[in-house]
Amino acid sequence: MPRGNCGVDADVMVARNFVYRHVTIGTSYNIFHTQYAARTLKASAESPKSGLKIRDKEKLLKYAEMAGLNSHEDVNKVAVNFANWVLEDMGRPYWEESSMTKAFAPPKRQELWRNSESRHLTGQ
Repeated sequence: MPRGNCGVDADVMVARNFVYRHVTIGTSYNIFHTQYAARTLKASAESPKSGLKIRDKEKLLKYAEMAGLNSHEDVNKVAVNFANWVLEDMGRPYWEESSMTKAFAPPKRQELWRNSESRHLTGQ
């Protein structure tokens, strides 16, 4: 059976491409959806006449507080600050730790990811 330059056969190549494609599509969609939600939140706060409304103010304030933002300001200001925080974090280089991960992921999961990453970087 023919093999690629890396030594894998056709079955592995097909499986790898299938996984890569679906992981990429899923990741891309989640990034798009998060950016769209943050931009919509910001637009609703900056343009009250647009018809967009912040439906769950308590949830927004809770997430802003978890993000380390001031949640005791006007809700529209909190919304803009939170949206900017999300969008800024999404533009962060991959080698810098994500602020959203630090704010929202469970500590045990964060530790697992750090350990996994350091093993990967050291080749262990």
